[in-house]
Amino acid sequence: MTAGRLRAWRVALRLARRDALRARGRTALVLAMIAVPVLLVSAVDVIARSSQDGPAQIAHRKLGKDPSIQAGVWFYGLEGPLSQNPGGSDIRTEEPPSLAGTSPVLPDPAVAQRRALAALPAGNTAVIELRHYLRFRISDGSRHDRAVNTNVRETDWTRPELAALATVRAGRLPAAAGEAAVSRALARHAGLGVGDTLTATALAAGETPGSGPALRIVGVVEETLGPQERTVLLPPGTLAPVASEASRSLYVVGPHPVDWSRVRAANAVGAVVVSRAVLADPPSDAQLPAALSAGPEAGLVAATVLAAGLALLLVALLAGPAFAIGSRRSRRQLALIAAGGGAPAHLRDIVLAGGVVIGLTASLLGAAVGAGLGTALIPTLVDRGWADIVHTDVRVLDLLAIVAVGTLTAIAAAAAPAISASRLDVLSALGGHGGPARMRRRVPVAGSGLVGAGAAVAILGAGDQNGLLVLAGTTLAMLGLIAVGGALVGLVARLAGTLPVAGRLALRDAARQRGRTTPAIGAVMAAVAASVAVSLFVAAMDDHDRRAYQPMLGDGVALIGLADDSWDQAGAARELAAAERILREHLPIRAVHVVERPVNASGQVLPMTLEPPLPEGCSSPAGGPPADDPRCQVAFGGWGLGGGPYPVALGGGGEVLVDDGTALEVALGRAEPALRRVLAGGGAAVLDDRLRWPDGTVHITVTLDGDSAGGGTPREIVVPAARVPTSAPSSDLTYGGLVISPAVARDLGLRSAPTQIVAATDRTPTQAEVERLQAAAEDFGLSYPVVERGYVSEFGIGLLALAAGAALITLSATVITVGLAAVDGRADLATLAAVGASPGLRRRLAASQAGVVAGLGTVLGGIAGFLPGAATVLMMRQDDGVDGPPWRLVIPWETLLIVTVAVPLLAIAAGWLFTRARLPMTRRAIL
Repeated sequence: MTAGRLRAWRVALRLARRDALRARGRTALVLAMIAVPVLLVSAVDVIARSSQDGPAQIAHRKLGKDPSIQAGVWFYGLEGPLSQNPGGSDIRTEEPPSLAGTSPVLPDPAVAQRRALAALPAGNTAVIELRHYLRFRISDGSRHDRAVNTNVRETDWTRPELAALATVRAGRLPAAAGEAAVSRALARHAGLGVGDTLTATALAAGETPGSGPALRIVGVVEETLGPQERTVLLPPGTLAPVASEASRSLYVVGPHPVDWSRVRAANAVGAVVVSRAVLADPPSDAQLPAALSAGPEAGLVAATVLAAGLALLLVALLAGPAFAIGSRRSRRQLALIAAGGGAPAHLRDIVLAGGVVIGLTASLLGAAVGAGLGTALIPTLVDRGWADIVHTDVRVLDLLAIVAVGTLTAIAAAAAPAISASRLDVLSALGGHGGPARMRRRVPVAGSGLVGAGAAVAILGAGDQNGLLVLAGTTLAMLGLIAVGGALVGLVARLAGTLPVAGRLALRDAARQRGRTTPAIGAVMAAVAASVAVSLFVAAMDDHDRRAYQPMLGDGVALIGLADDSWDQAGAARELAAAERILREHLPIRAVHVVERPVNASGQVLPMTLEPPLPEGCSSPAGGPPADDPRCQVAFGGWGLGGGPYPVALGGGGEVLVDDGTALEVALGRAEPALRRVLAGGGAAVLDDRLRWPDGTVHITVTLDGDSAGGGTPREIVVPAARVPTSAPSSDLTYGGLVISPAVARDLGLRSAPTQIVAATDRTPTQAEVERLQAAAEDFGLSYPVVERGYVSEFGIGLLALAAGAALITLSATVITVGLAAVDGRADLATLAAVGASPGLRRRLAASQAGVVAGLGTVLGGIAGFLPGAATVLMMRQDDGVDGPPWRLVIPWETLLIVTVAVPLLAIAAGWLFTRARLPMTRRAIL
């Protein structure tokens, strides 16, 4: 840029700054249009960046604040080898274990621990932490009928290194038997405090649980894991009765860091390691295991890029009319500059300088306020439990990029008015007149070409799942439609002779003042296009979810599961009574039935398997064809079984249930005579017909003298079985694949114990009733209730919000246009008043002008919005269709009618209501 151009730009910026200060109302309007989106994006950026944990935050969460904790070791559950990323958030099995035979055998915890420690550097100390999930009854001296289900951590909290894993907020950490501390999130949720007492039935000693030991709360803490963690901290030995069921992890404490080679060595024996040294100095990409993370779906990424780009385009098109107002209000000033020797480039630079001044000011203001707002909101989000954030991350580079994008958006919005200003008719401007704009023939032709090219590019981008290409195509199509819109105004104006006075004046004024009308139509088009595009995407998502929905129960049926330790008969009776009470209090209950499961004499659930029939040529894993032979595969419950028995109770299935048909009928919401006959005759029911043998039987094996870990002598029984009809919901009651009759349970030497309570209702409960039921169940510590209400769309209110937003933006754009028309047309209105026009003419004229802008903008917006909406659905369709139905284009007619019909009518009504009827009398300029 030459020195002369630099001086010209300095003058242009100075004039733009003075004009902005002189027209404070208009400047405030444009500032708000640009600053508000920048503010929102900046606030979201601060919150989003703060929500993302970097290496320092991962180390803080998992290893605490004491640097002497070198690493944490977690066991995946199966013997290795494994692959992991440095933070331990992405874990893959390098060689998936064989699932042939019964459920996979878990490694002995002591052996797994010894192998993992052998892979780590010697000289450090390993401290064990046990983790579990238990149900506690709460005693606080006043409220006894309360309980809570929560996580549990047991380790030696008296060690200074481990004490740094929690910050004490009240009291102290537990040190002796019978003590406990609770996290602040749990204390807030359950109303707990220092001095209250917790009782866990599962921690009772002996074979038959009793009341369990009383644990006195001695402290309220905040874990480094995060402020939203709900946990009970316990001293060593408390979890001894359930130690075999608890997960085990290690903290490696000492002076020797754990490098990446040691981490990979531990991975080889099935351990996952998070090392402080590795997080501080992560390995290179070449050292990482291949294909650890597939990343987000391509369609989702492309849709996100498209949405962000369309938002910026929307802001630019909305701010365009405001800059057009400024340039037209400054026509006389610009004409004086031109008359004094200013070149068209100088006039263009002055208007563009307005975009720079206002855009930069608005973006800086919006970014600063947005960053402050985001920072201020983080503590509130954390305190209310809406976010799990442990640090505040304000990235200056992000904010500068947002400021740059906001400024460029403002400059882009000022580009069209700047080009128009460079073609200013000086004589007309000095005389206060605005001659009709000439429409070159090549403009609509070029616009039509842009629309076609944009559509082609968008379709190509959708096929390649490239959001940038879709965005580019949509932008080209919108710009082309704006260019075509100018010609469309001229064509519609030819109908003026058939309209009343107000409509005739409005159409002719729109055609004469295309420089004002076209940006306003573009603003309305952008608002409507965004609404139409998002409406199409949301409608397609709603349709996809509706078709993919699989009911768990019959319509209106409610299900509550009892706690894992409810095989204590007294505890189960209390839970059953509480579950039935809250069901009847909050739902219109018609029938209640207790669902039972088979247990041994001690109340334990034993390993039970189903032997599926195999095609000819297949055999057990001990011999015959390989287990991966497709003919020998039985896929069920998420496991691919290569010729072995199906573990229905442990290792991959749901519970085996005991029922005479009543529970199934209540759960399914209809009578099933065939199932009831088979169960009444001493048979069974299965969900997957591949588990039945050709003679209509199932082969059930149970180990009576074993335990939940296996062992003992198996006993097999063959009983007739019916299949639950394919039209039945995938109920929790049949997910395990097997329902046995009471007679079969007796033949196996088992009895039954309650595990769930199912209830049928007179009608489908409302969402409010379900929420009250869930809150009541949570207060008592029951499992999360499931209430089948069928598919309930979560997008209806969103579509209405889109329509409301489109209405608001369209009304704003039309108000701007009508206001500009009122200013530019004051002389014409004065002439009308002089020749005897009625006072109501001004209102009718304003309403007609609003109708022209809103009507044309809505038509073009519907066309422009269909392109990105359909392209986004196409991109998502290519990502789906494997685990669910493919996406398809759905037209949300109700929403589109609101946007395309109701919104223009509202704009017309607003133009009529908010315009003064009195016609002005002004001095006419005479040349």
